[in-house]
Amino acid sequence: MTADPRRRERASRIAIAILVASVVAIVALSVVAVTTLRSSEEGTDVQPDDRPTQRFPSTPVALLAVTNGERLSALTVMVLDPSGQGGSIVTMPVNLDISAGIGDERTPFARRAFSTDDPSALTEELAPMLGIEPAFVEVVDAARLTELLGEIESAPVAMPADVIDVSSGEPVTVAEFGERRLPVGTIVASLTAIAPGGAPSYDTHGIDVASWKGLAKEWSLSTTSLDLVLDDSGTPAEPVDLDALMERLRAGQVAVRDLAIDPTAALTVDNEAGSDFVILDVADRQLVFAAIAPERVLTPNPTLTFSIVAPFDSAQLAGFAEGATTEKVVRELISQLLFIEANVVFVDVAAGDVGAVAPTVIVAESDEALEGASIDDLFGPTEGRISARDTDGSDVTVVLGTDYLVHRASIIVERETARSDDDGDADFDVSAGDSGEQPSDTADDEAGTVDADE
Repeated sequence: MTADPRRRERASRIAIAILVASVVAIVALSVVAVTTLRSSEEGTDVQPDDRPTQRFPSTPVALLAVTNGERLSALTVMVLDPSGQGGSIVTMPVNLDISAGIGDERTPFARRAFSTDDPSALTEELAPMLGIEPAFVEVVDAARLTELLGEIESAPVAMPADVIDVSSGEPVTVAEFGERRLPVGTIVASLTAIAPGGAPSYDTHGIDVASWKGLAKEWSLSTTSLDLVLDDSGTPAEPVDLDALMERLRAGQVAVRDLAIDPTAALTVDNEAGSDFVILDVADRQLVFAAIAPERVLTPNPTLTFSIVAPFDSAQLAGFAEGATTEKVVRELISQLLFIEANVVFVDVAAGDVGAVAPTVIVAESDEALEGASIDDLFGPTEGRISARDTDGSDVTVVLGTDYLVHRASIIVERETARSDDDGDADFDVSAGDSGEQPSDTADDEAGTVDADE
């Protein structure tokens, strides 16, 4: 199933210079240097109709559900790198609540029956909840999954627990706890295993993550250069189907990122039926897909659409708060933007050559967008300008400066001071963006993934 190309002609636009980079990390797009946004070109008086137009690079996305019979056993999103090969694998638990905590009844996605002939649940329910528009969707069984994994015979996998499969009626140990090289057949059996206990549980989700990490590591160690067909713009043409996408993904460096869950939200929602479910951390989800597949990120909210560039270096973050990371800072900002019903379509968390400069700069497509985006309570003091580029996909680019860190630190101090006055005992913590989300304990730090709590 291919995506509707008309979506790519979205009316809203921003000022952002796109640089395509092929990297191992989950942030596969490092695309806006601060110096570019501050060039003299940005300050020129350019008529909107005369501005050159740029678009986000092509990052084809596949949404894959793995089943054993009619039971869902694993969920992944495959994202192809703009270079045309390699990319990212994003994992998520199968018992995620498709209602995202809204309403009286929890609806774990894995509760329904799945058929390899009907991927409608993926396109109609899961993809919108993930905030992406996949180019391909498929429900696969063990045989089809084996085809998609290619010709490798084995991969190094660090299983976090024994893999027990009860799909045959009797418990069978598929793989044992520990790190070892496993045949592809065993990895497939691990991804299709149905754990004891009936309903799918987050307890076994680490097995899925470990399996994909092992495969990604093996593919990354045996990269091959493909003879890719180029389109009229000189960039790799999009794959024609899921098989072609997977062939290209396997040919390059591959990173794995597990979407974080929000345990606090899960504890506060209604669950009268006692369902086994988790709720995805929405800001973390947006951070991940806006970093690796901005072309495929949906923008459903009625207000402005933002791109966020955060070029902080480690010294600047250390001066802000103990344990702070760029990912934490940006995730907190994304949460605030989503709360005011804005959209976030693109994120760049790559450190600049000299880190971030002091001012936070807002580069907007129009005077109206600039006025709407200049939210002092959110960004602190800013400098604003109209872009000389017309980039399809968003209205505003915010390049965070160290002034933003100062602004956030002052808000945290005020909040903790108020709490101290109310309680008589300050619970002081200036760690940025500590939202209480629970990332996977198998996050791929070695591959350079955007791990929000690394």
